[in-house]
Amino acid sequence: MFISDCYIVHRAYLNFQAWEMRHNDYARSEIHKQLFMPLTHLLFDAEESHKLAIWLAKHNLSPKDLTEDDVILNLKVWNKKLSNPIGLAAGFDKNGEAIDGLFDFGFGFVEIGSVTPLPQPGNPKPRMFRLKEDKAVINRYGFNSFGHNEVEDNLMSRVRSFLRKNTIYHTNDEVLNNVNKSLKSGKLLGINLGKNKTSPSESDKDYLDGIRNLGSYADYIVINISSPNTPGLRSLQRKEPMLRLLNDAIKTRNKLENRPPLLVKIAPDLNNEELEDIANVIQESKVDGVIISNTTITRNNLKSEYRTETGGLSGKPLLNLSLETVKKFYKLTNGQVLIVGCGGISNGKDALKFCKAGATLVQVYTALGYDGPGLVNNIKSEVLKELGEKKWQELFESGYTVDVKCNDCEIDDEDNGVNVDNMNIDAPQAKKDNPSTNIFISSNNETQTNLKKKLLKELLNSNKTKKRVREEKPTVDCEVCKFKLGTGGVRKGIINENLNTSPTISTTGFFNLDQNFWEEPSFNVEVVCLKCVDKYLFCSECGGGGNKRTGKWRPKQMFQSKRKTCSLPHIRI
Repeated sequence: MFISDCYIVHRAYLNFQAWEMRHNDYARSEIHKQLFMPLTHLLFDAEESHKLAIWLAKHNLSPKDLTEDDVILNLKVWNKKLSNPIGLAAGFDKNGEAIDGLFDFGFGFVEIGSVTPLPQPGNPKPRMFRLKEDKAVINRYGFNSFGHNEVEDNLMSRVRSFLRKNTIYHTNDEVLNNVNKSLKSGKLLGINLGKNKTSPSESDKDYLDGIRNLGSYADYIVINISSPNTPGLRSLQRKEPMLRLLNDAIKTRNKLENRPPLLVKIAPDLNNEELEDIANVIQESKVDGVIISNTTITRNNLKSEYRTETGGLSGKPLLNLSLETVKKFYKLTNGQVLIVGCGGISNGKDALKFCKAGATLVQVYTALGYDGPGLVNNIKSEVLKELGEKKWQELFESGYTVDVKCNDCEIDDEDNGVNVDNMNIDAPQAKKDNPSTNIFISSNNETQTNLKKKLLKELLNSNKTKKRVREEKPTVDCEVCKFKLGTGGVRKGIINENLNTSPTISTTGFFNLDQNFWEEPSFNVEVVCLKCVDKYLFCSECGGGGNKRTGKWRPKQMFQSKRKTCSLPHIRI
């Protein structure tokens, strides 16, 4: 049955490839999304579809996007040029079988693995489940892997094939020294390392062997200590074991001639203390980056048939959880550690959310199984449209992510009730595309059960009537450095007690509000980019002169511990 079904899909792809040469990118991606993906979902279960996708890419039968990336998407990471910041996450091509075919989808970087030292079959089937209504997947593969030796054979086979085509006038060393390990200009190849199920939980040997055996084939290496499907693996995210592992991994990496950047992949299911420990360890060990995040073990508001299956959840429900983890990690490290954002990304706006939150690169996986290979081109096209003339590299370097501060009640972070991500820039379009986006403010120490009462009684009926002056479409600038963040303004979500349906609380702890619940804020709102938030504090006693004080942002060095005003004399005349 599987063979005959493969033949049907294969013939359909061949006919489609002849058709697609005469049509534009949008038409090609839509036909994949609307025709071929539903067809494969009808004929195959989730794991069989996964195998088919690898087989097609391996034999160069998948669609190709060979157009040159716009320079707006070009960037430089680890002193290497990258044509675009969209990558394929680990788990899709576990054994390095289809690297070239996957690069042809249009990715800037492809990450293979996780690869374990010894071959292992993984967990019993069924172990992968589509959650169609949620655009998600639950998997409990359990690091099924061919092992280091066979994956190395696959990688070496690519190198030999590349050399046969490119060493007519040059030696092998001359060719290999002038190209990335991906063997493609402007592209990077990552190798994600895992641990055998039978290895002692406290042992780091599997990862160190992986660096020695496979590191010379990689543009970057990833230490995966966050899969929920290998017993005891996530315990390596604790401070002491993680510091030991990363220090030893750095020493082992430094012995390789190519010294590839070393990253660590972490889980989204971390409390603030655990995340702070991880941030400190990553900075202390001086690894080159972090991937945020792996799959989650949480299950919130899922609708699909297989929602109760055990394993890691990926796809759309992971988006907010992963995004919040990126924001927190960026703040904890002051933007000094390169972040690869991963989790629930399915369009260009999702990718930009991660970039604005502090991610230099982003990865996709689950959405590829729903939208097909055209997803990559769609994301890049949407990003280009949103960026205009601004470059991706400028976006994450500028501190574009915003923080929202209410000067009246001195609240300035999401821990105290401010949903930083949901500032409504370009409000009309944001409302149209995502009615639940909003900013809302609550006071310190407010519990979720009191938020409705707080919003209604104290904010909507507030005597504080100070408002930002609005034009039809004013510019939203950083209050400190005056960097242009966007156009539109700031609105807040309100709750109507007369409605029969009450708002739901999302996994990030914030209300999802209908578009009917928007109104102008009745308090003074400061919009500040994260780079300035890291360097400045607001002094309410500065500015204005005389008895009138408008407040000014001052460098943090001018503030003593636990004081809310700066060290300047505030003499009222």
